[in-house]
Amino acid sequence: MVRVAVDGSGQVTAFNTQVPVKRGLFAVKCDVEVVPVSPPGYLEPEDKVEPHLKDVVRELRVLLDKRPIVTRRVMLNNISRKYEYLYKLATNYVGYTFRSGPWKDALIKYGVDPRSDPKYRYYQTMTFQVNPKDKRRSDMWSDGKT
Repeated sequence: MVRVAVDGSGQVTAFNTQVPVKRGLFAVKCDVEVVPVSPPGYLEPEDKVEPHLKDVVRELRVLLDKRPIVTRRVMLNNISRKYEYLYKLATNYVGYTFRSGPWKDALIKYGVDPRSDPKYRYYQTMTFQVNPKDKRRSDMWSDGKT
């Protein structure tokens, strides 16, 4: 469903009306000077979202008050799994993430800059890439117990 419209400057533009809304984490570059202090403006106002989403946002805020930086695994282990499908959307209301660096993919409470204080070093993340074609130790990855 492509539609054509005229923008404010008189230019004719085409846009797809069926493009899904992006629901990824609000990510910033690791060298940004000032970290975000509030949700991005493109989000629907929090008072107008569905009640289940409000519940998940509330739970995430409580968790981030206790621990200002969490990974997805920590989050899912500490909040209700009832509305897990709303996780990605709810995170944008409570925090941001870095695209790269020591806190990559961790949800960070708005206004908290982990680069500003050594106390946040405990929340750094590490990512490992495993080559599935590497047969040298393929038996090690075959069951989840080893």
